[in-house]
Amino acid sequence: MLRTNPNGVAWSVIIGAFAVFVALAGGVIYSGYWWLTESMVSLEIALTGHNVQVQRPNRTQYEVNVNSVPVQSRLVTDSALTNQGQLAFLAKPANGTPDGQAPLAVVTLFENTSVEIVQASVPQFPSLNAQDNVIVLRVYTGRIRVTTNVNPERATIIRVVSTVGVTEINEPGASVSVEVGAARTRTTVREGSALLLGANGQLPLAPDESGEIQANGQVTGPTENEKNLITNGDFAQALEGTWQVSAPAPGSGDPPAQVSLATGTSGLPAIRFLSRSFDYNEARVRQDLNLNVSDFTSLRILVDVLIHSQDLYNCGDKGTECPIMLRLVYLDENGNQQQWIQGFYGLYSPSVGKTYCADCALPRPEHEFLRLNEWTNWQSSELLQELRLVNRPMAILLYIEVTASGHSFDSEVSQIQLLATE
Repeated sequence: MLRTNPNGVAWSVIIGAFAVFVALAGGVIYSGYWWLTESMVSLEIALTGHNVQVQRPNRTQYEVNVNSVPVQSRLVTDSALTNQGQLAFLAKPANGTPDGQAPLAVVTLFENTSVEIVQASVPQFPSLNAQDNVIVLRVYTGRIRVTTNVNPERATIIRVVSTVGVTEINEPGASVSVEVGAARTRTTVREGSALLLGANGQLPLAPDESGEIQANGQVTGPTENEKNLITNGDFAQALEGTWQVSAPAPGSGDPPAQVSLATGTSGLPAIRFLSRSFDYNEARVRQDLNLNVSDFTSLRILVDVLIHSQDLYNCGDKGTECPIMLRLVYLDENGNQQQWIQGFYGLYSPSVGKTYCADCALPRPEHEFLRLNEWTNWQSSELLQELRLVNRPMAILLYIEVTASGHSFDSEVSQIQLLATE
């Protein structure tokens, strides 16, 4: 009978144990290294807006009045123009407490839109992990606008996925709209850039360009957008040099209204108008344009507006004391100075104050009633045709002005664009 060499068995056990130890130690070290340099954590996602329906993961029912949503939630807006939502993707600060940092991205959901948040993650250990922040949205139908942080600490890649392709956005300070329909996905770049990914390759888009992904996955474009006539309409830069600020002191001796440029409640740069006065008070910002628009084919305004509070009902006795009012001042074909105005208010009464400008030329457009403390993305009609129909055609556009007036008011304006097609 053969005998086993006890020394050989011992060495085999020792070597085997050592190999297992090395493998385990190596696995622990590698796992620790991966955890430090590769692990990701989910972003906090804040939701604001009216009547946005949210279906959380692993739930069958939709909810409303939700302020924070997790990844894999689905959000739906209905057909009412004012029922919009905004998602702010918030990076968690290193110390675990809020630090006032602007969101990595803000996504506006317009009417008739259905979106799923597929991914929203950032490195768990930013100082050791060089990976980019990643946000992935699946848009089933409707329109969204993606606005990215102007000065992020690291790159953020945002992918908007539809059934026919992908729109990728990774440039700081970008403003990109994506509209998903049954037959195509259309991407429009206002600021920054975007990249369309379809079955036939890639299409880079520059500012004021659009592109489409057709139902068969083919990418087409780019085509030229409407041109934005306003400089620094996103208020990402200081107002000096682009906007003139005016806030005269009221005759009663009350302090003048405050005009400040800061991060708005949406997380995007905004101008805030604030007055606490017993007498009439007003503030305005103005940008001179001096453009001949007689050969333009279209002109319209897009703006985000918010009213926190006001003390006058509607827009005051004459309909001109609105907490927010847009004004275009221009010369008509005969050289006469004309104006187009649009007011916004958040405190309604059927008997006190007016909802239109009483001293303005006919026809008098109605001001817009807004829900307090909710951002609204407002779009005008096509203004050149509208002014022709009332025999006040625009020839020379002199300036655009945003005003706030009344007694006590608190309002914000952001992302203002004056879009023209020549």
